[in-house]
Amino acid sequence: MVRDIGWITVESEHATSKWRQDPDADVRFYIAMNPDYAKGHGLTVYVPLTFSNILRSFFHYLVKRSQHHRPGRKTTGAPRLSH
Repeated sequence: MVRDIGWITVESEHATSKWRQDPDADVRFYIAMNPDYAKGHGLTVYVPLTFSNILRSFFHYLVKRSQHHRPGRKTTGAPRLSH
């Protein structure tokens, strides 16, 4: 479900283009489900809160984090939010 969240994302055209071409499956999913995020639309996702889901999500987070922080990887940072 996409909702108006009351603030907009402030990013350059270059950053927007880069996000839209990001190879990360999570980023592609978010952009596909919420293409107007820069206009202040937020994506609401409902997930059953079970031990299994929490454990899986934590493991996924650790794997992504280790890939994100590997040596030699250039990061651009997250877009800024404006109220």
